[in-house]
Amino acid sequence: MKEVLSEAIEKWGVNANLWVFMEEIGELTKEISKAIRYKPNYDRISEEVADVEIAIELVKIIFNLDQKRIEEIKRHKIERLMKRLEGLE
Repeated sequence: MKEVLSEAIEKWGVNANLWVFMEEIGELTKEISKAIRYKPNYDRISEEVADVEIAIELVKIIFNLDQKRIEEIKRHKIERLMKRLEGLE
């Protein structure tokens, strides 16, 4: 996947791919908004989540982000959430 995404960045450039990222986030936001107001369309939401996950991978490549550091931050945030949940019990 990284090879294909890197090729997309090379072909269309950083800015275009960052705009794609923002558009995909917006499309997911729209589908979630529809799910709240009406009835969830699980296929559309799944499609938009897939698009956002791909777009996030593009962002990781563009900014040369360290996956280990991202995982470390995620673990910290999950631990913090667990502590907050424990405090609510």
